[in-house]
Amino acid sequence: MAWTLLQHTTATGFAPAVVATFSSPCTPGSLIVAFVTVQSNSASLVFSDGVNSWTTVVSGGYPGQGTTLAVGYAQNSSSLSIAVTATGGTTGVSMAIAISEWTGQAASGVVDASVVSYGFAGTASATLSTAHSGDLVFAGLFSSNGTGSAGAGWTGLDSISGYYVTEYQVQGAAGSVTVPFVVSGGVWDIAAVAFVPSGGATTTLRLLPLTGVGK
Repeated sequence: MAWTLLQHTTATGFAPAVVATFSSPCTPGSLIVAFVTVQSNSASLVFSDGVNSWTTVVSGGYPGQGTTLAVGYAQNSSSLSIAVTATGGTTGVSMAIAISEWTGQAASGVVDASVVSYGFAGTASATLSTAHSGDLVFAGLFSSNGTGSAGAGWTGLDSISGYYVTEYQVQGAAGSVTVPFVVSGGVWDIAAVAFVPSGGATTTLRLLPLTGVGK
């Protein structure tokens, strides 16, 4: 099954929680992915929606620069219009969340690889290594000066004033993946996760027996 984006939305608010609600009923069996940022150092970020079991895949940020970001997911079982809550951080500080709903994921073992990367000015990118062909690579960016946008060759999902940006790309083959964003100066943080497709198979090298002359 090919990856299909069903819907996506964003919300902003203040810690200790921010909530984003899908505008349409969700599809049972879909994959819900969430990206959150909070203006707190080393915050413990968790996701919930009152229906599904959530996993925070990756969390982190530029040490000492006042931001933590995370990506989580849930294998959805509901046909409701789900509201996803992200919780964490120092009470009163800014939070932002972006959620998206997909079909096409593996029934189990859905996470292939994940990474957090950060830097100052220069090129904003992260690198991860996938073991499956056809992965959906989802990534979120925090840009301290609001100059962020999706990288070349990637599809932008959401942008909140250039400070919070999400993008995705479906990979053709397993291997090293560079996740780029466009920024102009400032501190940047990236969190990225590669999700395994339905029927996804690990790329392996099969050695055949030698035949012919000299065997």
